[in-house]
Amino acid sequence: MAAESTPWQGRHPGKDALRQEIWSTLQAHQATHRDPGGHIPHLIRAEAAAALLATLPCWQQAQLIK
Repeated sequence: MAAESTPWQGRHPGKDALRQEIWSTLQAHQATHRDPGGHIPHLIRAEAAAALLATLPCWQQAQLIK
């Protein structure tokens, strides 16, 4: 995957490298509906994962979610 140009690119080289690694891994595992580079990816089965997350006691007890 080629490096994507994003508004935040170049501000922190370590973060740039990590983003690229994550985007490449998501693409290699076909975990997204389209190329994940350069944006927050649309994950396959995100709705199912969110439903499972909502069943966890730590999620249900959380007062703040960021």
